[in-house]
Amino acid sequence: MKRDTTGVGGCVLWQMSHAQPLALTADGVPKKASSVSLKYFVIPIMVVIIIAIILLAISLSLQVEIKPVGFKTVNINGGPGIGDYDIFFSLVDADQNNGPANGYVYFNIMDSNKTMLYHSNSLIRSFNFFIYSNYTDTAPTVGYHWVVPLANVTPGMPLSGGFGTAEIFFLALSGNQFSKTVYIPIPVENP
Repeated sequence: MKRDTTGVGGCVLWQMSHAQPLALTADGVPKKASSVSLKYFVIPIMVVIIIAIILLAISLSLQVEIKPVGFKTVNINGGPGIGDYDIFFSLVDADQNNGPANGYVYFNIMDSNKTMLYHSNSLIRSFNFFIYSNYTDTAPTVGYHWVVPLANVTPGMPLSGGFGTAEIFFLALSGNQFSKTVYIPIPVENP
């Protein structure tokens, strides 16, 4: 604020000034605005934008959908005395390219009498798939994974060795459908 004595009737008026104070050099000359504060603002913003673009590119590359014609891999581990069922599968297209796909997954566990011990179905999207890698694969596999608690499986009459069957059925939104049946240990019904 500065005092202005040119007011009407000898009144003292105060005038508001919105100008920023300038830093002065030793000679009394105003200093130029520093670009240092600009660097501390612009560079982090640019880094965040670059990281966001890289993450977007990676996620889009994982979501390149295939039109699946079959399973590349089906792994089911677990059971009585082992623990919950750990289920993993991956898909391939007609050219044997692995990738994600939108579709419905139906999973059934049956005993030797074809009695349904467990059933689930769910809609999965390409963004639900992840990259799976182990020491035996030459390249990582894009697949889908979930866990079925052993407590959710009804005991049944197993085949010899305590086994029943698990069936995974995949219905792709592109129209293809396929299934795979494997033997797995099942909980045994008390006689």
